[in-house]
Amino acid sequence: MGKRILIADDGEEVRQVVRAIFEARTSYEICGEAGNGLEAVEKTLELKPDLVLLDVAMPMLNGVEVASVLARHMPKLPIVLYTSTLCTMNCWGYPWPRRWEPQPSYLKQRE
Repeated sequence: MGKRILIADDGEEVRQVVRAIFEARTSYEICGEAGNGLEAVEKTLELKPDLVLLDVAMPMLNGVEVASVLARHMPKLPIVLYTSTLCTMNCWGYPWPRRWEPQPSYLKQRE
């Protein structure tokens, strides 16, 4: 049997796609799914997967907070953080633009 993976993402469609990819192309077993950060912590501690895939932008606890909690309880657990969401504030509180727009200085350098 392959390694066991828990997928944590608030998007059900994303979880379905990730599950389908791993099931079709690897020997990994998806042992569980979580739709928010609190559920991710609870299911990880209960199921003890070999790998956790965490979306950064989740409700209740974000992926960085979940990773921090899990690192204290399961320090050898590999965790992969990912996101498909561009937020106005990142996890460390620095503002990010909603979309990238070329700044005048960048355009001058390209001319």
